[in-house]
Amino acid sequence: MKIILNNNKSRLVGLTKQILAIREHEMFAIRAKGAFFSPAFRRRQWDGYIRFITDSGVIDTGKVPQFIKIYRELYPESPVNIIDERGYEVDKITIPKRIGKFEVRGYQKEAIESITNNQVEDAEFPRGIIGAATNAGKTLISAGIHLSYNLPTLFFIQSKELLDQAIEEIPQFLPGKVGILASGHKLEWKPFMIVMVKTAYSRIAMVEGRFARYPVVLVDECDLATSKTYRAVLNRTYNSYVRVGLSGSAMADPRQREKNERLRSIFGDVVYEIKNRTLIDAGWSSNVKVYMWEGNVDVKVPGDFRAEYTLGIEDNQVRNRKIIGRALNHIDRGRKPILIITKTHRHVRNLYKLLKETKPDGITISWVHHEAEHRKKAVKQFKEGKIDILVGSYILKRGKNFPLMKAIICAGGGDSLAQVLQILGRATRKHASKEYTILDDFYDKGTYLLRHSKHRFKKYQEEKLEVYKKF
Repeated sequence: MKIILNNNKSRLVGLTKQILAIREHEMFAIRAKGAFFSPAFRRRQWDGYIRFITDSGVIDTGKVPQFIKIYRELYPESPVNIIDERGYEVDKITIPKRIGKFEVRGYQKEAIESITNNQVEDAEFPRGIIGAATNAGKTLISAGIHLSYNLPTLFFIQSKELLDQAIEEIPQFLPGKVGILASGHKLEWKPFMIVMVKTAYSRIAMVEGRFARYPVVLVDECDLATSKTYRAVLNRTYNSYVRVGLSGSAMADPRQREKNERLRSIFGDVVYEIKNRTLIDAGWSSNVKVYMWEGNVDVKVPGDFRAEYTLGIEDNQVRNRKIIGRALNHIDRGRKPILIITKTHRHVRNLYKLLKETKPDGITISWVHHEAEHRKKAVKQFKEGKIDILVGSYILKRGKNFPLMKAIICAGGGDSLAQVLQILGRATRKHASKEYTILDDFYDKGTYLLRHSKHRFKKYQEEKLEVYKKF
């Protein structure tokens, strides 16, 4: 088997029956969610499967290591020959010991080495996913990868909050080398470009030629990179010899097979992981104590998840009073500020209204979701400890640094394991004012909600946190 290796796509050249066999393998042919509702499926023009190898043997380069592994399992006697047509060679790689004023931690060096030392067969393969939990220092790791290769680098981010954070942090690591491609910022092309994906997408014709000059591509919160916008932008980085995704929740949920394999096709395998427990034990993250309280016990709506969620979570006065009760209990014990986080705007409104009715005098409260005009101000005040209780939507689950926060109440009752990790990341921020952070969650009954509760409970245990059942 020959594999002609290129940066975005590679080509398989070998026995047709072998290529077709792997094309139908469960890791390369995945049933599309909702395929039954597709007109093409109903007309029998499509069998409902997403395939990661084309009829002509073209494969996304990120899936090449997986292809080789499966090929060796099926055809152990057949050789694999890599023909490298990426047209790029790196003369020297030097991993820095210090970046600006900051010393590179041991695990950060290991994360960088997982990329610089990665190979497929005998070919250098500097790509993959670095699974870094909150507080691992993803921006410093990114700066370290840039300095190790000393090549022009694109650093993609998705949200305004992450943009603000990157603009604040990265110039400290790479003074004089950082440019910004984002609305409201003067564009000046520099060796290390912070790129807002939405801005790049809107200016795709203008930036495409420039992107081709950047051989290193880094994507923060890379679990978002399967979107249409992200993929359109990343497809323009066709000279990205180095391609790295960074996220603490990429491939966290094995149930999301389609998304996981799309991520693999873009970046490659997960090549390095550092978990919350490791960072907690090393003293880089705050310890987290998880309490699971009784949630919904009465609502059960078979065949209608939306109704069960509305009645059992959003509008459930008994459950909502338990949530507010936990917040007020934390206030009585001096644990503030407190974040109450949930999924929907409706639930934010319901909880905030109830909180206004029951809060003690002298306690400051606010609310945010993505439509709130005062969002930026409220988040800043909460971060500084000027708001005691903030009720917010999942817009707060990524990229927010709330080191003063002593308790977080997860009110949303969701089923996403990635969201569990993202919300947990808000609780692991360390500060001298606290020994640990308390995370409250609610164990709900119901046709669907019970299953979701079990999944979250199991995930907390898998993260090796202190978990206490209160139901």
